[in-house]
Amino acid sequence: MKISVKNLGPIKSGTVNLDERFTIFVGYNNSGKTYMANTIWSFYHHYLKTDLENNNGAFQQFAEALPAKIIDDYFVVPTHHSFKNFNLKITDNEGNNAFYKPYFLPASRIFYPSFYKYIFQVKKNEVDTIEEILRRGEEINKTELSEILHKPYHQSANHLMDDTFMLDPTNPKRVRKEYTDLALELERIVEGQFILKSVAGIGPVQIYKQLKNGEEIPIHLASSSDNQLVTLFLYLKYFSLKNQNLLIIDEPEENLHPNHQAALAKLLVQFANRNNNKVIVTTHSSFFTDCINNYIRLAHLTNEGAELPDDIREEMLSGMEDYSLKGEDFGVYFFDGEQIKQYRTQKYGVYFEDFVKAEVDMKDMRDRLNSIIHQNEAVHV
Repeated sequence: MKISVKNLGPIKSGTVNLDERFTIFVGYNNSGKTYMANTIWSFYHHYLKTDLENNNGAFQQFAEALPAKIIDDYFVVPTHHSFKNFNLKITDNEGNNAFYKPYFLPASRIFYPSFYKYIFQVKKNEVDTIEEILRRGEEINKTELSEILHKPYHQSANHLMDDTFMLDPTNPKRVRKEYTDLALELERIVEGQFILKSVAGIGPVQIYKQLKNGEEIPIHLASSSDNQLVTLFLYLKYFSLKNQNLLIIDEPEENLHPNHQAALAKLLVQFANRNNNKVIVTTHSSFFTDCINNYIRLAHLTNEGAELPDDIREEMLSGMEDYSLKGEDFGVYFFDGEQIKQYRTQKYGVYFEDFVKAEVDMKDMRDRLNSIIHQNEAVHV
Protein backbone atom coordinates (compact mmCIF):
# COMPACT_ATOMS: atom_id res chain seq x y z
CA MET A 1 0.00 0.00 0.00
CA LYS A 2 1.34 3.43 -0.93
CA ILE A 3 0.27 7.00 -0.16
CA SER A 4 1.02 9.71 -2.70
CA VAL A 5 0.54 13.44 -2.09
CA LYS A 6 0.70 16.65 -4.08
CA ASN A 7 0.82 20.19 -2.70
CA LEU A 8 0.98 19.17 0.96
CA GLY A 9 2.65 22.06 2.76
CA PRO A 10 6.07 22.45 1.08
CA ILE A 11 5.79 19.05 -0.63
CA LYS A 12 5.03 19.39 -4.34
CA SER A 13 4.81 15.62 -4.80
CA GLY A 14 5.96 12.41 -3.18
CA THR A 15 5.10 8.81 -2.37
CA VAL A 16 5.68 6.67 0.74
CA ASN A 17 5.30 2.88 0.93
CA LEU A 18 3.12 2.03 3.93
CA ASP A 19 4.01 -1.68 3.90
CA GLU A 20 7.45 -1.14 5.45
CA ARG A 21 7.86 -2.00 9.12
CA PHE A 22 10.47 0.64 10.03
CA THR A 23 10.40 3.91 8.10
CA ILE A 24 12.73 6.89 8.45
CA PHE A 25 12.06 10.41 7.18
CA VAL A 26 15.17 12.59 6.78
CA GLY A 27 15.71 15.92 5.07
CA TYR A 28 15.98 19.65 5.49
CA ASN A 29 14.11 21.66 8.09
CA ASN A 30 10.65 22.76 6.93
CA SER A 31 10.70 20.22 4.09
CA GLY A 32 7.41 18.51 4.97
CA LYS A 33 8.47 15.50 7.05
CA THR A 34 5.98 16.23 9.84
CA TYR A 35 3.26 17.12 7.31
CA MET A 36 3.66 13.67 5.80
CA ALA A 37 3.83 11.96 9.19
CA ASN A 38 0.59 13.63 10.30
CA THR A 39 -1.07 12.79 6.97
CA ILE A 40 -0.22 9.11 7.45
CA TRP A 41 -1.61 9.29 11.00
CA SER A 42 -4.85 10.78 9.64
CA PHE A 43 -5.16 8.07 6.98
CA TYR A 44 -4.93 5.22 9.49
CA HIS A 45 -7.01 7.05 12.10
CA HIS A 46 -9.94 7.62 9.74
CA TYR A 47 -9.55 4.21 8.11
CA LEU A 48 -10.16 2.55 11.49
CA LYS A 49 -13.33 4.60 11.93
CA THR A 50 -14.75 3.68 8.51
CA ASP A 51 -16.78 0.55 7.77
CA LEU A 52 -15.38 -0.67 4.45
CA GLU A 53 -16.30 -4.36 4.67
CA ASN A 54 -18.83 -5.77 2.23
CA ASN A 55 -19.33 -2.34 0.70
CA ASN A 56 -18.39 -2.11 -2.96
CA GLY A 57 -16.78 1.20 -3.81
CA ALA A 58 -16.49 2.20 -0.15
CA PHE A 59 -12.70 2.49 -0.22
CA GLN A 60 -12.84 4.79 -3.23
CA GLN A 61 -15.39 6.98 -1.47
CA PHE A 62 -13.22 6.97 1.65
CA ALA A 63 -10.12 7.99 -0.35
CA GLU A 64 -11.99 10.82 -2.06
CA ALA A 65 -13.21 12.21 1.28
CA LEU A 66 -9.85 11.79 3.02
CA PRO A 67 -8.12 15.06 1.94
CA ALA A 68 -10.86 17.13 3.61
CA LYS A 69 -10.54 15.04 6.79
CA ILE A 70 -6.75 15.48 6.77
CA ILE A 71 -7.07 19.26 6.51
CA ASP A 72 -9.68 19.27 9.27
CA ASP A 73 -7.26 17.36 11.53
CA TYR A 74 -5.00 20.44 11.41
CA PHE A 75 -7.88 22.57 12.75
CA VAL A 76 -7.59 24.99 9.82
CA VAL A 77 -10.03 26.11 7.14
CA PRO A 78 -10.05 24.11 3.87
CA THR A 79 -8.73 27.15 1.97
CA HIS A 80 -5.57 27.41 4.11
CA HIS A 81 -2.54 28.15 1.90
CA SER A 82 -0.66 25.06 3.16
CA PHE A 83 -3.26 22.86 1.42
CA LYS A 84 -3.91 24.80 -1.78
CA ASN A 85 -4.61 22.22 -4.52
CA PHE A 86 -3.83 19.42 -2.06
CA ASN A 87 -4.29 16.00 -3.63
CA LEU A 88 -3.90 12.51 -2.20
CA LYS A 89 -3.94 9.02 -3.67
CA ILE A 90 -3.92 5.62 -1.96
CA THR A 91 -2.85 2.57 -3.98
CA ASP A 92 -3.24 -0.96 -2.64
CA ASN A 93 -1.59 -3.25 -5.18
CA GLU A 94 -1.37 -6.29 -2.92
CA GLY A 95 -4.68 -6.05 -1.08
CA ASN A 96 -3.06 -5.32 2.29
CA ASN A 97 -5.37 -4.08 5.00
CA ALA A 98 -4.70 -0.84 6.85
CA PHE A 99 -6.06 -1.79 10.25
CA TYR A 100 -3.24 -0.31 12.30
CA LYS A 101 -3.77 1.86 15.37
CA PRO A 102 -1.72 5.02 14.74
CA TYR A 103 -0.15 7.01 17.53
CA PHE A 104 1.86 10.18 17.01
CA LEU A 105 4.44 11.53 19.46
CA PRO A 106 5.31 15.07 18.25
CA ALA A 107 8.77 16.63 18.36
CA SER A 108 7.60 19.02 21.05
CA ARG A 109 7.04 16.09 23.43
CA ILE A 110 8.76 18.02 26.21
CA PHE A 111 5.71 20.29 26.30
CA TYR A 112 3.01 17.70 26.86
CA PRO A 113 3.91 15.97 30.15
CA SER A 114 4.39 19.29 31.93
CA PHE A 115 1.63 21.44 30.48
CA TYR A 116 -1.17 19.21 29.22
CA LYS A 117 -3.24 20.04 32.33
CA TYR A 118 -3.17 23.74 31.48
CA ILE A 119 -4.29 23.03 27.91
CA PHE A 120 -7.37 21.32 29.30
CA GLN A 121 -8.00 24.35 31.48
CA VAL A 122 -7.87 26.51 28.37
CA LYS A 123 -10.34 24.15 26.67
CA LYS A 124 -12.66 24.49 29.66
CA ASN A 125 -12.39 28.28 29.46
CA GLU A 126 -13.33 28.14 25.77
CA VAL A 127 -16.46 26.10 26.53
CA ASP A 128 -17.32 28.43 29.42
CA THR A 129 -17.00 31.42 27.08
CA ILE A 130 -19.37 29.88 24.53
CA GLU A 131 -21.86 28.89 27.23
CA GLU A 132 -21.81 32.41 28.67
CA ILE A 133 -22.49 33.98 25.24
CA LEU A 134 -25.37 31.59 24.63
CA ARG A 135 -26.73 32.16 28.15
CA ARG A 136 -26.94 35.86 27.42
CA GLY A 137 -28.93 35.05 24.31
CA GLU A 138 -26.28 36.39 21.94
CA GLU A 139 -25.47 34.85 18.57
CA ILE A 140 -22.03 33.53 17.62
CA ASN A 141 -20.95 33.86 14.00
CA LYS A 142 -18.57 31.36 12.41
CA THR A 143 -15.58 33.72 12.56
CA GLU A 144 -15.99 34.33 16.29
CA LEU A 145 -16.50 30.63 16.95
CA SER A 146 -13.38 29.76 14.94
CA GLU A 147 -11.32 32.25 16.95
CA ILE A 148 -12.58 30.84 20.26
CA LEU A 149 -12.06 27.17 19.34
CA HIS A 150 -8.81 27.48 17.35
CA LYS A 151 -6.26 24.84 18.35
CA PRO A 152 -2.57 25.47 17.51
CA TYR A 153 -1.78 21.75 17.21
CA HIS A 154 -2.75 18.68 15.21
CA GLN A 155 -5.53 16.23 16.04
CA SER A 156 -2.90 13.56 16.71
CA ALA A 157 -1.50 15.68 19.55
CA ASN A 158 -5.04 16.12 20.82
CA HIS A 159 -5.25 12.32 21.26
CA LEU A 160 -2.01 12.31 23.25
CA MET A 161 -3.35 14.98 25.60
CA ASP A 162 -6.74 13.28 25.93
CA ASP A 163 -5.15 9.93 26.77
CA THR A 164 -2.79 11.51 29.29
CA PHE A 165 -5.60 13.49 30.91
CA MET A 166 -7.87 10.43 31.20
CA LEU A 167 -5.15 8.04 32.35
CA ASP A 168 -5.82 6.14 35.58
CA PRO A 169 -2.50 4.54 36.62
CA THR A 170 -4.24 2.71 39.48
CA ASN A 171 -6.19 0.55 37.00
CA PRO A 172 -4.07 -2.57 36.28
CA LYS A 173 -6.13 -3.27 33.15
CA ARG A 174 -4.59 -0.19 31.52
CA VAL A 175 -1.06 -1.67 31.64
CA ARG A 176 0.07 -3.06 28.27
CA LYS A 177 1.94 -6.18 29.40
CA GLU A 178 3.30 -6.92 25.91
CA TYR A 179 5.67 -3.95 26.13
CA THR A 180 6.39 -3.69 29.85
CA ASP A 181 10.00 -4.74 29.26
CA LEU A 182 10.46 -1.91 26.75
CA ALA A 183 9.01 0.59 29.22
CA LEU A 184 11.46 -0.69 31.85
CA GLU A 185 14.31 -0.39 29.33
CA LEU A 186 13.33 3.22 28.74
CA GLU A 187 13.58 3.85 32.48
CA ARG A 188 17.02 2.25 32.44
CA ILE A 189 18.03 4.72 29.74
CA VAL A 190 16.92 7.70 31.86
CA GLU A 191 18.46 6.14 35.00
CA GLY A 192 15.34 6.44 37.10
CA GLN A 193 11.65 5.59 37.26
CA PHE A 194 8.62 7.45 36.00
CA ILE A 195 6.04 7.67 38.78
CA LEU A 196 2.39 8.45 38.05
CA LYS A 197 0.12 9.65 40.82
CA SER A 198 -3.59 10.29 40.60
CA VAL A 199 -6.15 11.40 43.15
CA ALA A 200 -9.51 10.22 41.83
CA GLY A 201 -12.03 12.98 41.29
CA ILE A 202 -9.62 15.78 42.13
CA GLY A 203 -7.32 16.21 39.17
CA PRO A 204 -5.43 14.62 36.30
CA VAL A 205 -2.43 12.34 36.68
CA GLN A 206 0.76 13.91 38.05
CA ILE A 207 4.06 12.71 36.58
CA TYR A 208 7.27 12.46 38.61
CA LYS A 209 10.72 11.03 38.11
CA GLN A 210 12.18 8.94 40.91
CA LEU A 211 15.96 9.33 41.09
CA LYS A 212 18.40 6.60 42.09
CA ASN A 213 18.44 7.90 45.69
CA GLY A 214 14.65 7.52 45.91
CA GLU A 215 13.91 11.22 45.67
CA GLU A 216 10.90 12.14 43.52
CA ILE A 217 10.84 15.33 41.45
CA PRO A 218 8.02 16.73 39.27
CA ILE A 219 8.61 15.94 35.61
CA HIS A 220 8.99 19.62 34.70
CA LEU A 221 12.05 19.78 36.99
CA ALA A 222 13.62 16.71 35.38
CA SER A 223 16.00 16.88 32.41
CA SER A 224 14.88 17.65 28.88
CA SER A 225 15.65 14.07 27.85
CA ASP A 226 13.37 12.75 30.61
CA ASN A 227 10.56 14.97 29.38
CA GLN A 228 11.14 13.83 25.80
CA LEU A 229 11.00 10.14 26.70
CA VAL A 230 8.17 10.08 29.25
CA THR A 231 5.47 10.24 26.57
CA LEU A 232 7.05 7.22 24.85
CA PHE A 233 7.01 5.49 28.25
CA LEU A 234 3.29 6.25 28.61
CA TYR A 235 2.64 4.94 25.12
CA LEU A 236 4.48 1.66 25.66
CA LYS A 237 2.93 1.02 29.07
CA TYR A 238 -0.61 2.35 28.64
CA PHE A 239 -1.61 3.62 25.19
CA SER A 240 -0.43 0.89 22.78
CA LEU A 241 -2.43 -2.12 21.65
CA LYS A 242 -1.41 -5.78 21.77
CA ASN A 243 -0.53 -5.79 18.06
CA GLN A 244 -0.93 -3.88 14.77
CA ASN A 245 0.45 -0.65 16.27
CA LEU A 246 1.79 2.19 14.15
CA LEU A 247 4.05 4.39 16.26
CA ILE A 248 4.98 7.69 14.59
CA ILE A 249 7.61 9.60 16.51
CA ASP A 250 9.04 12.97 15.55
CA GLU A 251 12.77 13.50 16.18
CA PRO A 252 13.25 10.90 18.95
CA GLU A 253 16.95 11.83 19.26
CA GLU A 254 16.16 15.33 20.51
CA ASN A 255 18.15 16.21 23.67
CA LEU A 256 19.68 12.70 23.86
CA HIS A 257 23.35 11.78 24.27
CA PRO A 258 24.63 9.47 21.48
CA ASN A 259 24.68 6.49 23.87
CA HIS A 260 21.03 7.08 24.64
CA GLN A 261 20.24 7.54 20.95
CA ALA A 262 21.72 4.09 20.28
CA ALA A 263 19.70 2.53 23.10
CA LEU A 264 16.53 4.23 21.86
CA ALA A 265 17.15 3.07 18.29
CA LYS A 266 17.39 -0.51 19.54
CA LEU A 267 14.19 -0.12 21.58
CA LEU A 268 12.24 1.19 18.56
CA VAL A 269 13.54 -1.66 16.38
CA GLN A 270 12.45 -4.11 19.09
CA PHE A 271 8.96 -2.59 19.04
CA ALA A 272 8.74 -2.83 15.24
CA ASN A 273 10.00 -6.42 15.40
CA ARG A 274 7.06 -7.52 17.56
CA ASN A 275 3.40 -8.28 16.94
CA ASN A 276 3.31 -6.93 13.38
CA ASN A 277 3.96 -3.39 14.60
CA LYS A 278 5.27 -0.53 12.48
CA VAL A 279 7.37 2.52 13.33
CA ILE A 280 7.83 5.80 11.45
CA VAL A 281 10.60 8.13 12.62
CA THR A 282 11.56 11.62 11.50
CA THR A 283 15.14 12.56 12.38
CA HIS A 284 17.98 15.00 11.80
CA SER A 285 20.55 12.79 13.49
CA SER A 286 23.17 11.05 11.36
CA PHE A 287 24.19 9.08 14.46
CA PHE A 288 20.65 7.75 14.91
CA THR A 289 20.46 6.73 11.24
CA ASP A 290 23.86 4.99 11.59
CA CYS A 291 22.34 2.95 14.41
CA ILE A 292 19.38 1.96 12.23
CA ASN A 293 21.77 1.19 9.37
CA ASN A 294 23.42 -1.42 11.60
CA TYR A 295 20.04 -3.10 12.09
CA ILE A 296 19.52 -3.12 8.32
CA ARG A 297 22.89 -4.87 7.94
CA LEU A 298 21.96 -7.23 10.77
CA ALA A 299 18.64 -8.04 9.05
CA HIS A 300 20.49 -9.17 5.92
CA LEU A 301 22.94 -11.25 7.96
CA THR A 302 20.31 -13.00 10.10
CA ASN A 303 18.11 -13.75 7.10
CA GLU A 304 21.13 -15.29 5.35
CA GLY A 305 21.82 -17.46 8.42
CA ALA A 306 25.22 -15.87 9.08
CA GLU A 307 27.05 -16.71 12.31
CA LEU A 308 27.38 -13.65 14.56
CA PRO A 309 29.99 -13.09 17.29
CA ASP A 310 28.59 -13.33 20.82
CA ASP A 311 29.34 -9.69 21.62
CA ILE A 312 27.33 -8.47 18.60
CA ARG A 313 24.42 -10.75 19.50
CA GLU A 314 24.50 -9.46 23.07
CA GLU A 315 24.66 -5.79 22.11
CA MET A 316 22.17 -5.80 19.25
CA LEU A 317 19.85 -8.77 19.79
CA SER A 318 19.46 -9.01 23.57
CA GLY A 319 15.76 -8.67 24.34
CA MET A 320 14.76 -9.86 20.86
CA GLU A 321 13.70 -13.51 20.90
CA ASP A 322 13.33 -13.60 17.14
CA TYR A 323 14.74 -10.84 14.96
CA SER A 324 12.48 -11.29 11.95
CA LEU A 325 12.85 -7.95 10.18
CA LYS A 326 14.24 -8.12 6.65
CA GLY A 327 16.17 -5.49 4.75
CA GLU A 328 13.10 -4.65 2.68
CA ASP A 329 11.14 -3.96 5.88
CA PHE A 330 13.16 -0.75 6.27
CA GLY A 331 12.28 2.33 4.24
CA VAL A 332 14.16 5.63 4.09
CA TYR A 333 12.82 8.81 2.47
CA PHE A 334 14.62 12.10 1.87
CA PHE A 335 12.59 15.34 1.83
CA ASP A 336 14.34 18.05 -0.19
CA GLY A 337 11.75 20.79 0.35
CA GLU A 338 9.68 19.96 -2.75
CA GLN A 339 9.98 16.25 -3.51
CA ILE A 340 10.19 13.00 -1.53
CA LYS A 341 13.00 10.74 -2.68
CA GLN A 342 13.27 7.13 -1.53
CA TYR A 343 16.78 6.02 -0.64
CA ARG A 344 17.74 2.52 -1.74
CA THR A 345 18.10 -0.08 1.02
CA GLN A 346 20.96 -2.54 0.44
CA LYS A 347 22.67 -5.23 2.51
CA TYR A 348 25.34 -2.69 3.48
CA GLY A 349 22.65 -0.30 4.69
CA VAL A 350 21.41 2.98 3.27
CA TYR A 351 23.67 5.67 1.85
CA PHE A 352 22.37 8.83 3.52
CA GLU A 353 23.62 11.13 0.79
CA ASP A 354 22.70 14.44 2.42
CA PHE A 355 24.17 13.53 5.82
CA VAL A 356 27.37 12.27 4.21
CA LYS A 357 27.78 15.48 2.20
CA ALA A 358 27.33 17.66 5.29
CA GLU A 359 29.86 15.57 7.23
CA VAL A 360 32.39 15.64 4.35
CA ASP A 361 32.06 19.42 4.08
CA MET A 362 32.62 19.78 7.83
CA LYS A 363 35.67 17.49 7.77
CA ASP A 364 37.12 19.34 4.77
CA MET A 365 36.85 22.59 6.72
CA ARG A 366 38.47 20.90 9.72
CA ASP A 367 41.41 19.75 7.58
CA ARG A 368 41.85 23.19 6.05
CA LEU A 369 41.85 24.87 9.46
CA ASN A 370 44.33 22.30 10.81
CA SER A 371 46.58 22.98 7.83
CA ILE A 372 46.51 26.71 8.53
CA ILE A 373 47.34 26.04 12.20
CA HIS A 374 50.36 23.96 11.15
CA GLN A 375 51.50 26.64 8.72
CA ASN A 376 51.09 29.31 11.39
CA GLU A 377 53.11 27.27 13.88
CA ALA A 378 55.89 26.85 11.29
CA VAL A 379 56.07 30.61 10.75
CA HIS A 380 56.57 31.24 14.48
CA VAL A 381 59.22 28.59 15.03
